[in-house]
Amino acid sequence: MSNTIKYELVCPEAMVESGEADSILVPGYEGDFTVLFNHAAYLSTLRPGMLKIFSSGNEIEYFVDAGFAEVSDQGLVVLAEKAIKKSDMDKEKINIIISELENKMENNEGNDKDKILKQLSDFKSLI
Repeated sequence: MSNTIKYELVCPEAMVESGEADSILVPGYEGDFTVLFNHAAYLSTLRPGMLKIFSSGNEIEYFVDAGFAEVSDQGLVVLAEKAIKKSDMDKEKINIIISELENKMENNEGNDKDKILKQLSDFKSLI
């Protein structure tokens, strides 16, 4: 019996990726969470951030936008408005997103500053 979790990453346009992983780090709106084999059922909204899939010593990263993540006894399903593989992102795209987040940070008065700072940190780590 394998101690892996089945997963699917789906966007409106298509199935982006599916498979089995040892663990998956999900950027939940209330905070990042890791999904492992035999995880309890869980439903979360997504914040823009990096979805990290760990399998057999390899790591695959996707930038995901708003959406949902559902953990069930069938595995993890991530429904994202947008999913871009980290290796497909160029420096110009990343800098545009960082600029947008910095502007959002300057104009934000609410409790979202911590979430925006986390997003900035995620994107700055890409360059």
